[in-house]
Amino acid sequence: MKKLIAGIVIVVLAFVISRISFSYLLINIIDLWAFVSTPLGATIYTFVLYGFKESINSFKIPLKNDASNAELQSSLKFFNSLGKAYLYFSGLVTSICIVDMFIKLNEKITVGPRLAAAIISVLYAVLMHLLVIIPYKGIINKSGKTTMGGRLLTTSKLVNTVE
Repeated sequence: MKKLIAGIVIVVLAFVISRISFSYLLINIIDLWAFVSTPLGATIYTFVLYGFKESINSFKIPLKNDASNAELQSSLKFFNSLGKAYLYFSGLVTSICIVDMFIKLNEKITVGPRLAAAIISVLYAVLMHLLVIIPYKGIINKSGKTTMGGRLLTTSKLVNTVE
């Protein structure tokens, strides 16, 4: 739990320091449409696919000391899907923003904000990976135990261990 919180704090501090060093206000990077579409849209999409209860359990399982490999594997599948959803939704939002920018290319005053929204959607996906996906996958990987069948939990699948 401490490592999860420490990782989140480091990412947030790095983000805030980078924003301060470029003398921009944090509010300048918040584009409501890109924010709702990328991290919230992807999260809602994944919660609908897995079910609300199963999704919440996927966040709780890695923090339990007595989690079984089956539970950890289920949680890992959820986080793999959530990570992919963040990437796909950011790609979708980026594409929509760029197409919209090209449609209204003759309005030079709107090109910058549309391009910024496209790039910000990718930033949101990266932040969600750094704040949610990577820390939880790290906890899951460290929690994996060798079972009686000599199988070890990994990020991709269950593999036979050779001793």
